[in-house]
Amino acid sequence: MNRILIVEDEKPISELIRLNLTDAGYACFCAYDGEQAATLLESNLYDLILLDVMLPKINGFELLEYIRPLQIPVIFLTAKAHVSDRVKGLRLGAEDYIIKPFEIIELLARVETVLRRYHKANKILSVYDITVDTLSRIVKKSGEPVSLTVKEYDLLVLFLQNPNIALFRDRIYERVWGETYMGDSRTVDLHVQRMRKKLGLEDTQRILNSYPFTLSGGMLQRLMIAAALMCQPALLVADEATTAIDACNRIGLMRELKSFCKDGMSVLFVTHDLRSASVSDRILVMDRGQIVEQGKTEQILNTPKEDYTKYLLNACRLERREMS
Repeated sequence: MNRILIVEDEKPISELIRLNLTDAGYACFCAYDGEQAATLLESNLYDLILLDVMLPKINGFELLEYIRPLQIPVIFLTAKAHVSDRVKGLRLGAEDYIIKPFEIIELLARVETVLRRYHKANKILSVYDITVDTLSRIVKKSGEPVSLTVKEYDLLVLFLQNPNIALFRDRIYERVWGETYMGDSRTVDLHVQRMRKKLGLEDTQRILNSYPFTLSGGMLQRLMIAAALMCQPALLVADEATTAIDACNRIGLMRELKSFCKDGMSVLFVTHDLRSASVSDRILVMDRGQIVEQGKTEQILNTPKEDYTKYLLNACRLERREMS
């Protein structure tokens, strides 16, 4: 994960930047004056610095002269819009110069560009069971390649790089097509629709527009799980998470939940169905409120020691090929 130092004396602006960059997958750290930033730089490593010019104690231009020998790329983020200031910042060694006020989507794009220039950009983007290798431009869903057009691929990368940010048609059109949006084109809608269909997401709008009573129990269960995941918890307690979900989708759902652990979230599965527990790293078997057996998943499923564990395995007829 790329580490970004935000040097900005206005705390609301600093917090806005931090929240959006964190949502985009960066580790962010804040300094509120030039002296504090210099102190942090003495004992910490950063991949990028976002630097204001008008800072207390040490201004941004002076601080950049201190940063330059460290070979850390710097993007100025400042209200000083005069051309002489922009030229001075770039000549001092800044990679980019962004003038306030700015759009978050533009800031994220410029951060990604600078990191890519320094070979520090994230090479793999992912959401759910969809992964994108930005170097090879290969898209996979559940491990299987998906063929996208150039524009569909660019749209997908744009969405993955801007999680939790509302992207309007005009911004999408300008970023992907490089032209000014005229307001009467359905180009964006059609490309997004085709992309979602290829990725197996075409049913999303119908579900969003449905009343709860028209959805199946399994679909409602998955919507509740999705609502919990939107809170970005450090620990998700999934108590009987596969209730009302058919056997065909049960293992797939549990694998999707486990995939979130790659982003630092832990999942505690509570279930009577060992087919669901098979995706876990470890299994604890309880009988009448007591732990009777525990160990690595493969050990518990293949060589159980306790009779109760053997009973559970026999009851659900778990097959070895269902393990992940």
